[in-house]
Amino acid sequence: MADWNDVVTQIAPQVVKIETHDGWGTGFIVYGADNWVRTIATAYYVIENAYGKPFSIVSGDRKFSFGRPGRKDVFTARIGELDAVTLVLIRRDLPMPIVPLLERHETPLAVGMEIRWLGFPRIAEGLCFFSGRVSAIVDDIHFLVDGTAIHGVSGGPAFCITEHGPRIVGSITAYLPNRVEDGPLPGLSFVTHAAAHRDIDVKATSNNTFFIANRVP
Repeated sequence: MADWNDVVTQIAPQVVKIETHDGWGTGFIVYGADNWVRTIATAYYVIENAYGKPFSIVSGDRKFSFGRPGRKDVFTARIGELDAVTLVLIRRDLPMPIVPLLERHETPLAVGMEIRWLGFPRIAEGLCFFSGRVSAIVDDIHFLVDGTAIHGVSGGPAFCITEHGPRIVGSITAYLPNRVEDGPLPGLSFVTHAAAHRDIDVKATSNNTFFIANRVP
């Protein structure tokens, strides 16, 4: 039986809260260079209204500000038309990632597979844990999970345990309620596969510069 508390202890340091002028969401650190660059995966709509405006990344008990006028400390790379985005940040004191993304050649996602996720819901203080199982594979890059993704959790990491250890399998990007005449009933969470965030490559160089290589055709 999986010890999910141990897995959460591993993943939690790379999970961040993204605060904008109109609310917050969740993200997770995907890549870290030895010197100064970090990339954070999240849902696009978490930061959609924050373009050109300052926002903050909360990591543990520390808060970092980005996007202030006159500073070039963030680059935003939306992944195609998906509700997924990668933030490239110039900040060496953000944590390095510990748990890697699930690669396509590793354990394939399947209906009934156990999935867990983390996020910062607006109805509770601190990082919260959620669980469910894969309900359906929508397409090559999306799947549905029978669990809740409430406000604030969007953009958080969904993860599983494979024979190689814990892996991040995607980002929570939506919640699809079952709408009926008397109001919404419990629905399904919509997850974007981790492979989408692999499509943004960050290449750091020795002279403190970097470039973005989008591998999406």
